[in-house]
Amino acid sequence: MFRSSTHDINCGFFNQDASRLAVGTMDGYMIMKISPDIKMITSSHEESTSLIHLYYNTGLIAHVGGGSEAFSSQRCMKITNVRTRKEIIRMSYSKKILAVRINRRFLVLASDESIRIYDMGTMKLKHTISSPPANPNGVLALATCHVLKEEDKGCRHLLCYPKSNEKGDLFVYDVENQRLLYNLEAHTSPVACVAFNNRGSLLATASEKGTKFRVFATATRAKLYELRRGYATRARVLSMNFCPESKYLCVSSEKATVHVFKTDHHDQEAVAPPEAPEESDSWSSYFTSGLSSAVSYFAPSLPEMWTEERSFAMATLDEACENTSALVYEDRRLVLIVFTSTGDLYKFWVHEDGTVTPKQRVSVLSIEREYAQGVHTASTSQDGEESDDMAHATAGMRQLLAGEGDEESAPPPQHQQQHQQQARGDEAQASARKELASDEQDHQ
Repeated sequence: MFRSSTHDINCGFFNQDASRLAVGTMDGYMIMKISPDIKMITSSHEESTSLIHLYYNTGLIAHVGGGSEAFSSQRCMKITNVRTRKEIIRMSYSKKILAVRINRRFLVLASDESIRIYDMGTMKLKHTISSPPANPNGVLALATCHVLKEEDKGCRHLLCYPKSNEKGDLFVYDVENQRLLYNLEAHTSPVACVAFNNRGSLLATASEKGTKFRVFATATRAKLYELRRGYATRARVLSMNFCPESKYLCVSSEKATVHVFKTDHHDQEAVAPPEAPEESDSWSSYFTSGLSSAVSYFAPSLPEMWTEERSFAMATLDEACENTSALVYEDRRLVLIVFTSTGDLYKFWVHEDGTVTPKQRVSVLSIEREYAQGVHTASTSQDGEESDDMAHATAGMRQLLAGEGDEESAPPPQHQQQHQQQARGDEAQASARKELASDEQDHQ
């Protein structure tokens, strides 16, 4: 979430494969297709949006308000089908919502009082992590697993969040089995940003200093990479994203430079830690043990910069501002996409030799104005690019449309209920359910 936007932009989030961008604004939201081509899909100007997340390439969004009214505040999350302009479910909480993360099977919502895990197919509450450590910046990561089939056991549905807001320790949590796996000592100072790769096998972390980043193997907790953006200049890291096959990692901040690091030598990511050798009374075993102890004692005093890696490539923006970035492939070539708090969307070619050349730059706000004026006449209900992801979602969401939400679902305000009843009535609601069921069959 951007802190200092001067263009009424609250946030910008990519979907799970970085082919679309959702933008939350002071008076609504915008959803754009950004790869391979750029076009506006839909926009809304009904109420402020502080957080917004897309469910893959479907019309489903989870968005959090930014207004003062109860039904549009930062304590209220809605799931909406933008293709049909229908609100599917609304949930209200007693505390401010800090972060929302979505993958194919789960939706995770973090607030000041708890972390809630929902089944994405039915929106039933599966588990609550009560009284988590203070997390004012909403530092949270959920492995997307979007490139794998659900039955693929290689994907780990992992969740990561801070253990403390005073130190750099993190909790790694198994969402599927609802258990805490371990505590990871990632940094000495508080963590500002975390990100998993698609499979959940790698975890990238950044401290609040913003000069050093680390990549860990989640299976072994081994530190695979020590990456550095700089030495003296601090930066507030806003986003970290791996490319689809985890060979590269991009890092964004409020600075005018976006860094790309190589992370293509992670053979250790699935290797279990070696077993400890059996003890022996021989002289050689004492010698080996003593040597190992000496190495472990003196190793911390060695300069870490000897093993650090600088960025493989760096893109420069026209001005320093808060930004978020992602890596995709277009025409089988690596592309860095950057969205800024000023509303600019950049694309850069990242070449194999580490050089970066501009590919495209557009103003999202200008595109939205043209869209609103009718220059772009494509309707979201006619967008033929929806994928099978929609079928997975609507199978469970159909019950929610029928009003069978969980206990935490809050009904719309009374005046809105009356308006909806007058506008649709029972027959229209039945028609909506029939339409959604038909949409599900079309995508199966």
